[in-house]
Amino acid sequence: MKTDKTLTLVLVAAHHLARADFDGAASDGPTCLWSAPRHGGADLLESVRAALTLGGRVGRRVVVLSDDFWAQKTTLNSAQIRGLSPPEIAHAIGFEIEPFSNVTPLDGVVGYQMLEQGPDTTTFWVVETSCNELVAIRDVVAAAGGKLITASHPGCLPDPLGNAEESPVCEQWLRIDLRQEEVLRQWLHAWAQDLETEPVRIALMIPPTPPTPVRRYVATGAILLAGVAVVCLAHGGWLTYQLKTWGHELAAIQAITAQIANIERENASIRRSIDDLGQATRTREERARWMKRHRNAIPALLHRLGAVPQMDIVIQDMRDEGHQVFLVRGLSRTLSAPDKLANDISGDLGEAGWAVKPLQKEARSLLDNGGPWQFSIQFSMRGSMLESRPPFSPPAVASPGGEP
Repeated sequence: MKTDKTLTLVLVAAHHLARADFDGAASDGPTCLWSAPRHGGADLLESVRAALTLGGRVGRRVVVLSDDFWAQKTTLNSAQIRGLSPPEIAHAIGFEIEPFSNVTPLDGVVGYQMLEQGPDTTTFWVVETSCNELVAIRDVVAAAGGKLITASHPGCLPDPLGNAEESPVCEQWLRIDLRQEEVLRQWLHAWAQDLETEPVRIALMIPPTPPTPVRRYVATGAILLAGVAVVCLAHGGWLTYQLKTWGHELAAIQAITAQIANIERENASIRRSIDDLGQATRTREERARWMKRHRNAIPALLHRLGAVPQMDIVIQDMRDEGHQVFLVRGLSRTLSAPDKLANDISGDLGEAGWAVKPLQKEARSLLDNGGPWQFSIQFSMRGSMLESRPPFSPPAVASPGGEP
């Protein structure tokens, strides 16, 4: 599908007219190219209008190139323009070229490009036309459906085709044959590329912004005034209505706020009840677990003691010391047997809630190894299921004389 034209180049030479449309990027070359001879005696405006009508609808942006514009090199003192802004430099150049272009600085539009800058002088390539003529060209382009973005002399191409060392002014431009379509296409293609990529290298004349008609200001002011009056009246009625509405809404909000406060108090009371109920439930569950464990504690103790092998250890008696503490006494053939027994049964009985603690061992000195040994082991019921089992530590050993 063909895209809308984005750029149109219009060329007005001494005896030739041309128009090139670029639909896409400038590097792709012109999409359409038209050319025709220039009628003798036709001025610049008539020639621009004729070139625009060579094809169909023009592009959104239009550039006019014509050798009817005054173009020439000029030299200024470097110290004279040092520190000046581009508009100030263009103004200084306008005064310098006034005797040659016959255009007053106040009425002219100057485009310039610096060619060479030295310590004493600076050389510019300058193109100029009158402001009235450029405005007239702008209006012709607008009537054709486009917008004039700039204008220049066709010889301002920074890099002439062929030999790049040639002067970028008019030497090559004066020698080309516009009747050769390929040469014309190459020249306009180079112009479009430089306008797209390096416009700062070209001496371009920018058309002035069209002034806004006074009747538009008057019409705009009247519309704004009527609009302000309507808005003020509407705002007054709206504000009165809103004040009443806000009064009702404020009363409703206050009632809702009071209801919310009551609900929050009720919610706080319910949350406290839920917390108390949860705490009571946890306490009941913990007590149930504690009672279940203690109910099975003594059978587990008796069962585990009954399973003790009788090879090295003989359990003589078991005595209730009170407060859920039991003392088991017996004889062992070796010194380490009671400690080994306490260590073996501490794991099983720990799950049932018992804490196992070996007490004093006393040697009888009836055997060659000093044995048998009278020993005692204490079994105490832990008070809470969360209480951890104490680490096992061997007790002190008493000598036959009773000293540890």
